[in-house]
Amino acid sequence: MREFILHHPENGTLVFPGNLGIFEWGGISVNQDRQVAVMNFITLPFISKLYLKDPQDSQAIDAGHGEQGLQPMTGTPYSVDIHPFLSPLGLPCKQPPWGFVAGVDLTKNELVWQQRFGTIRDSLP
Repeated sequence: MREFILHHPENGTLVFPGNLGIFEWGGISVNQDRQVAVMNFITLPFISKLYLKDPQDSQAIDAGHGEQGLQPMTGTPYSVDIHPFLSPLGLPCKQPPWGFVAGVDLTKNELVWQQRFGTIRDSLP
């Protein structure tokens, strides 16, 4: 196994699309007659930072729940802190739109249409 090298953990890593996207879990519908899948997806960037766990305090660090915040990385000596990449105003550091609904032709594996979806209120983390 290769040794894992942690580069600049204090800076974090920009993840795009972040862990709220790209497709919603369980949010795909298929029109079997037309062989088109319809789904909504979100394109928001996130920041992930790795933290070396203190063996004495590993239970507290691994107490994360949900999709954001400090999360366990089972089998490693690290936990990961995951948060949306937001401006000081709390808005995503990416120009809108942040969400879309789209149709994919399943026979050709091609995007056949997409439309902006949602509002700022509906799309923010």
